[in-house]
Amino acid sequence: MLASIIRLVQPLPLSDLQELFHADKESLAVMLEAFSPVILNPPDGLGNVEIYHASLNEFMKDPHRSQGYHVDDAHAHEHLACRCLDLLTRTEPVYGAAAHNAQQYARSWWVTHLSSAYPSSELRHLLMGFKKENLKRLVAVAEQDQSLGLLTVNLREARKACFSWKWIRNLSDVVVAWRIVKASRKVHKRVKKAERTT
Repeated sequence: MLASIIRLVQPLPLSDLQELFHADKESLAVMLEAFSPVILNPPDGLGNVEIYHASLNEFMKDPHRSQGYHVDDAHAHEHLACRCLDLLTRTEPVYGAAAHNAQQYARSWWVTHLSSAYPSSELRHLLMGFKKENLKRLVAVAEQDQSLGLLTVNLREARKACFSWKWIRNLSDVVVAWRIVKASRKVHKRVKKAERTT
C-alpha cells in the first residue's frame, strides 16, 4: 500500500484513498499511522495524504537501498491500475464538481498506470470486465466534463499498451485491445463532431 501511495500521480485525501483502494477507513488509518514517520496524514482527514520527502520515492525504487521494502514500479503501477479500473467499474459516475477526487483520479490516470503496469492476471481480468457499458460511461462523463480530448489520449495510450507484446498472451487479450480500439474511434469521432459544431 505504501508503494502505491508513493506512486500516485497526485496526492489524495484519506477518504479518496479509501474509495480508490476499496479499504475501510479504520484499517487504512492504522496503516498510515504505522508509516507516519514518512507519510503526512492530516488529522482532520481533509488534507492530502502525502510523503514527507520526494527522496522516499527514489529510495523505494532502489532495491539495493530499500531491500525488503522494495516494490518495483511495474507492480506498484499494476496495483494502481487495478484499483482505478475497479473503481471505474464498481461505481456510478458522478459528474462535474460533485465527482470525488478518487473518481477523477481513476478517470484521468488509469492509463498512465496501465502503460507502466506488470500485466498480472488480476489486471487482465479487470480489463476483460471493462465492458462496453463502462466505456460508454467514461464517454458520457467526458462529455459532461468537457474532457473528451483527454479521454481520446487515454484510449490511444491504452490501445498502445494492450497491443504490446507484454500484454497479448491469448485471444481474450486481443478482444480487450480491439474493444479499446473501437471505443477510441468512437470518442475520436465525437471529438471531431464537437469541433465542427463549435
